Amino acid sequence: MAEIVLSAFLTVVFEKLASEALKKIVRSKGIESELKKLKKTLDQIQDLLNDASQKEVTNEAVKRWLNDLQHLAYDIDDLLDDLATEAIHRELTEEGGASTSVVRKLIPSCCTSFSQSNRMHAKLDDIATRLQELVEAKNNLGLSVITYEKPKIERYEASLVDESGIVGREDDKKKLLEKLLGDKDESGSQNFSIVPIVGMGGVGKTTLARLLYDEKKVKDHFELRAWVCVSDEFSVPNISRVIYQSVTGKNKEFADLNLLQEALKKKLQNKLFLIVLDDIWSESYGDWEKLVGPFHAGTSGSRIIMTTRKEQLLKQLGFSHEDPLHSIDSLQRLSQEDALSLFAQHALGVPNFDSHPTLRPYGEKFVKKCGGLPLALRILGRLLRTKTDEEEWKSLLDSEIWSLGNEDKIVPVLRLSYNDLSATLKLDIEMNQEFGKEPVKKQRHMSFVCEDYVVYKRFKPLKGAKSLRTFLALSVGVVLNDLLQELPLLRVLSLTHLTISEVPEVVGSMKHLRYLNLSCTSITHLPENVCNLYNLQTLILSSCYKLIKLPESFSKLKDLQHFDMRGVEFPNWVGDPSYRRLTKVSIEGCEESTSLPMLGQLPSVKELFIGGMSKVKVVGLELHGTGLAFPSLEILRFKSMSGWEEWSTNSGAFPCLQELCIEDCPNLVQVSLEALPSLRVLKLRKCSHGVLKSLVDVASSITKLEIDDISGLTDELWRSVIGYLGQLNN
Repeated sequence: MAEIVLSAFLTVVFEKLASEALKKIVRSKGIESELKKLKKTLDQIQDLLNDASQKEVTNEAVKRWLNDLQHLAYDIDDLLDDLATEAIHRELTEEGGASTSVVRKLIPSCCTSFSQSNRMHAKLDDIATRLQELVEAKNNLGLSVITYEKPKIERYEASLVDESGIVGREDDKKKLLEKLLGDKDESGSQNFSIVPIVGMGGVGKTTLARLLYDEKKVKDHFELRAWVCVSDEFSVPNISRVIYQSVTGKNKEFADLNLLQEALKKKLQNKLFLIVLDDIWSESYGDWEKLVGPFHAGTSGSRIIMTTRKEQLLKQLGFSHEDPLHSIDSLQRLSQEDALSLFAQHALGVPNFDSHPTLRPYGEKFVKKCGGLPLALRILGRLLRTKTDEEEWKSLLDSEIWSLGNEDKIVPVLRLSYNDLSATLKLDIEMNQEFGKEPVKKQRHMSFVCEDYVVYKRFKPLKGAKSLRTFLALSVGVVLNDLLQELPLLRVLSLTHLTISEVPEVVGSMKHLRYLNLSCTSITHLPENVCNLYNLQTLILSSCYKLIKLPESFSKLKDLQHFDMRGVEFPNWVGDPSYRRLTKVSIEGCEESTSLPMLGQLPSVKELFIGGMSKVKVVGLELHGTGLAFPSLEILRFKSMSGWEEWSTNSGAFPCLQELCIEDCPNLVQVSLEALPSLRVLKLRKCSHGVLKSLVDVASSITKLEIDDISGLTDELWRSVIGYLGQLNN
């Protein structure tokens, strides 16, 4: 399946050849003419990919040709990567000026030795020879240029559906029409209700929704209708904009979401509407609440049809498999009879196999392989539309492509349909392969899942696999340093969850590396030579709780785009009492953390801010520790802790606390604190009345009280608070 990635990969190669930095170093090495010839030949070969992709399914020689071309493309990319890395090295050296000698110490020896031009010419000669052999082989394979006009691949609102071409959905349509048009309103207190269509990919959710949307009864019933294809990006502004354009017929621009939704609300006011939200992937209840804000202005009986593969959002909206009023009914696959009829329509243009009895047995087997999925049946049927010969049907039925099948049956059908696509549109399907299917030395991507006692045995064949680009070691206890030395061309290296306490030294010399994942390891520091990885784009250090030091030259990673140090826990050094000079601590935005670090034993901290940690539910011993907590703390602020429910302290905590601020912590209800003898200022905003009462009870010395938006606050409680705080001045 080499042609799947070749077209996109060659595009990347061409982009590298066109870069100014590469051109500069190429000229300095005197290899400009060779690379121009290389590009010209690659252009010629790329034009053959459309034809090769169609022939490889049945022609083993073409498949081998594509495989050889893919390996050659990787080697070309390696060579260009070497050049680009040396260009960065030269740039840093020139920028360093007086510090050139220091920079050179940081550059791995591979960069300096690479500058030998005779080695470069030898590589180019080898690549040119292999490329010419592939060009000559194309004539024997009968490959030719196929022109292809690239179509737009955006998914727009579907056109009208021909109901005569839909089979097996009569009962589903009738049931959903009753929900759309029936007098029974399940919306409760809302003006609209949701009609979900749930099912796996390819089962026909969108088609069924379109049948309902175009039904005359539906058009006559609803005053306003809108259809939005949502897909994987649930953008509230974009969805709202499409709905507004549908119900108004105007393509108006708005400065912000608020203005857009106000305009939409005005248009939906007292109207009976139907909105279809097709192909929803989002599970965010918050985004849903933002989107449906304007919908509440509509008339009772309005409906939203939601098609989705995921049930999580629906469950958050009150749907379940048990509730008859708000049930989640998954759309089922077609029966064997209906599936055979649909397949015949698309493969033969007739509703059955009566006029093609010899093809019926093959048709029944194709239908079985498609698992009753309408999408798979339509795609496969269209593929066979021009093939009425029994041998052609038998050949496709016996194809090894079906071994790619997974539960939903779509993958092999899509693979067979590549004849209808250009190489630039093909899908990149990665498969797990066992040793032996391809010589290890030619492997480019590998992952391993094995037990410790077979680690060495499994890794041993990799020695010599110098072309490997991706190495993912999963659930492995050790990684051999000498093994990594054998993999100089790695682009992706993942050592996540390995029991290592330091980063292997050889990692710093992997100059091609783009992705490095060291998460969930026991490393204590990141070595300085990691800063040699000029091409590194992603560095993941999440959940490295023992990590205490990053390299001083970290800023040299100029291509770094994604740096992740997140974790559900904090590193062990956070809150270490040895930080005696630390006086101010701020922890915010750690959205994945479910608990706070132990900060209570920091001896000199006077000011502490904690905010934006929505998953923390309890604040207690894990923050304070077992000894005297926060002996010097004077100011404590909590903000935007939406999940915080309980706060407790041990005896003697906060002896010097003078100011306490709690803002936007609406779920904090249980506060069990010891006396706060030094507290003078208390500020509460967007909290419950219980927080106010609990804090006032343990801090009678408060002289300044600021409160705003306190839920459940009564006149009686307020009078009690004022009466208790005898020293209150403000």
